[in-house]
Amino acid sequence: MAIPVTSSEKGFTLAEAIIVIVITGILFTAVAIFIQAPVKGFFDSARRAQLVDIADTALQRISRDVRLALPNSVRIASSGGRNYLEFLLTSGGGRYRADGPGNVFVAGSSISSFDVLGPMPTFVGGESIVVFNLFADAASTSANAYVGDNRRFWFSNTATTISFAAWTFPFDSPAHRFQVVQYPVTYECDPVGGVLRRYWGYAIASAQATPPGAGSQALLASNVTGCSFAYAAGVTQRNAVLSATISLRLGGETVSLFKQRASGIHARIGDIFDRRAGRARRFRGYRVRAEPELVGARSARCQSLSGRARRDRMGRVSGASKYCWGVCDGV
Repeated sequence: MAIPVTSSEKGFTLAEAIIVIVITGILFTAVAIFIQAPVKGFFDSARRAQLVDIADTALQRISRDVRLALPNSVRIASSGGRNYLEFLLTSGGGRYRADGPGNVFVAGSSISSFDVLGPMPTFVGGESIVVFNLFADAASTSANAYVGDNRRFWFSNTATTISFAAWTFPFDSPAHRFQVVQYPVTYECDPVGGVLRRYWGYAIASAQATPPGAGSQALLASNVTGCSFAYAAGVTQRNAVLSATISLRLGGETVSLFKQRASGIHARIGDIFDRRAGRARRFRGYRVRAEPELVGARSARCQSLSGRARRDRMGRVSGASKYCWGVCDGV
């Protein structure tokens, strides 16, 4: 028996369903075309920001360490496609007594202690006392903390006196200053393996190890495609400037960061360069440009202006570029 069809039971034909599917597909395609570029741009920006964060963190760590480096202890080397940066990390320092009465530091004579003028540095064990370091290369055997002629292991101290095994320091510091060295630090940049590592806590040696065979190590950055270290010691072994460049690549995005640091003093010079950028930008307080400046020209300008640089109580700089203040400190 046939079931009667009431007027409330309605439907659509196959042709109508096909038309709806086609129209819906056209709408989705149009929407996808319009939102594809913004979505891709969002992911590109997120990936670029991630690379900048990784590289910036690594360079900031290098910068903080170099700020505490023993003056004239920075040295660089290359081996097997890897670049190495090494220096001696200090934990403090002070002024020694150069004239009597008291326990006086005398260069050229065997001494086993000297008085400290001012606060006593903190010692935890294993530190070395260094006076008037001038060189870092193994060929220089005088005034070289790596060779050890101006370095002696700390033995003990009182509130006013530092003691060590009897030793003859070759030179007196013009400012009567000494530094407390903790241990050497090496940064290894390996573009082949795509990593940047930090080594520390190994024994001090006259020849630079590439890489160090002992101590501790930590991974600072991955996806590294290139890096370089350049060190300008200055004409009088002062105003030394270290330049570091690191390039990272991830998902087709490449970011290169460049940073300069005046070794062993309180100066900050930093620029970030995004090679994909076609115009100048600002990112997290840095000046960002499409092309880097010449390191030699920047260093020369900083040195030429360093004698006129001044800071007031508010931290403002006058007489020189604000990126070049304070490069006239010594040992």
